[in-house]
Amino acid sequence: MNCQIKIKIPSDIGSVVCPNRWILVSGEIKSDEELPKDTLFECGIYDQDGKLLRRTFSSIKSNTNIDVYRKDFTCYPEELDPGREKLLKEGFAELIYEDPKDKEGSIHKASIKAWYSDNSFRTIIGGPTDTAHGAIFNDGLKLVSDDGEALSSLPLGSYKIVVSLKSNDGKLLAEDSKDIKIGIKNDAVICRFNPIEHRRAIEAWAEKMGFGMVNDPVAGYQDPYIKAKDGSMLWLYHMGLLTMYRANDICLYTDGKVHMFVYMMDETSTSYRTELAFLESRNEVGNPDRFKAWRYDIGEAIVGEGTEFERHGKIVPFDESLHIYRIDAVDDAKENSYNLKGIGVKKSFYAEMQGFRLPAGEKIAITGVLRPYQLEPSDFKLKDNNEYDIANYPEKLVYTFRSIKPLDGQNPSGSISEPGGSVERKLGMLRYKDGPLEGSVFEFYNIFEIPKDYSGKSFEIQIEAFDKKGCKTPCKNSIIAEFY
Repeated sequence: MNCQIKIKIPSDIGSVVCPNRWILVSGEIKSDEELPKDTLFECGIYDQDGKLLRRTFSSIKSNTNIDVYRKDFTCYPEELDPGREKLLKEGFAELIYEDPKDKEGSIHKASIKAWYSDNSFRTIIGGPTDTAHGAIFNDGLKLVSDDGEALSSLPLGSYKIVVSLKSNDGKLLAEDSKDIKIGIKNDAVICRFNPIEHRRAIEAWAEKMGFGMVNDPVAGYQDPYIKAKDGSMLWLYHMGLLTMYRANDICLYTDGKVHMFVYMMDETSTSYRTELAFLESRNEVGNPDRFKAWRYDIGEAIVGEGTEFERHGKIVPFDESLHIYRIDAVDDAKENSYNLKGIGVKKSFYAEMQGFRLPAGEKIAITGVLRPYQLEPSDFKLKDNNEYDIANYPEKLVYTFRSIKPLDGQNPSGSISEPGGSVERKLGMLRYKDGPLEGSVFEFYNIFEIPKDYSGKSFEIQIEAFDKKGCKTPCKNSIIAEFY
């Protein structure tokens, strides 16, 4: 038999692993004939002296003893994967159990968390399972060694991961190895990955800046495995053993400096409910040595694609607490909703030296973003699933329009009528493409109707953010708008 095994994860980029994290090891198997059903797959992690520290194994090819209906496991809806048959063929090592008559009682042994087929393998190895033994969060799976003891964190240093396939008589069929380091990353990124234009931009930026990102899959996470109609993998929501995933994900953000890219921070996302909330709970968002926020200068990776006003966004740090991306002249637009294809947008306007020059007699959408700020740490309570209950957050904006060039008969320093005076608007933004994407708690797209007789008039527009408790936040800014 001619057989090969190849480690794909950890990748070369992911070969530096954060402390206290379970290491997901996966890859491909190639053979000129089917593997015997009792082929032994093994994965070991060794220290620099060649000492075996952790081992996982399986002698059951395409093992289906996987608790795919475990209550804390999230997957595709039943109609897309009846009986989870497709998942069982995909393999999810984290939920392998030994005894079909006692799934829960036999699921906790760390050494059995290995799965292989004729063409792939997946295993997890090396990490602690609870805070008492070094984990930042409890992972919910309570994995133990073969003698029933909880596993502790592996210390910082260099290690070698070795995977192998052996016949039932002990003959080595294939082997591969990967050198890794367990170490602290000085710069880590909190960001979202949709849509694809944004993902390309953020990955190129992070690579250029030398920032650490979670590019490799994380233990506990199940990547999409069903294709959509367009041939891409169908992403509906985060899937997997999400409590464990969050416990491993958070390890990237416990040390060093965290760079948060504020774009499509959905209120249900791990970025918002776990990663940022974790920093808020530790009173670290206001510490410039621990936290820095970034944004697009115009709100998107690209605006007006294929039109005469196409423009590409630049990634820049926040230099104010509330930034106005641009102002769109719109016709068929909805409050706090923006279509990435530009549907409903007639033209986009950007700040000039003296502010914005905008058409009167049009609907305009003022769009922008808030920089995350430090809230009361006590407003963030960690739940058993490793998300936080968040008791306070920025919730609304108050716009105040004041005339600079007054309307006839009005005092130049006074407030003016609608759209003048103070107007409350909801904070939040939902993006669309072919359908709705995700929301963003820190962004906004607020629409105002500008009368025709405002032509030739100028206004100072002040925008202030208030939190859920009705208190002013540090987030405010003002712009000058001249109408023509």
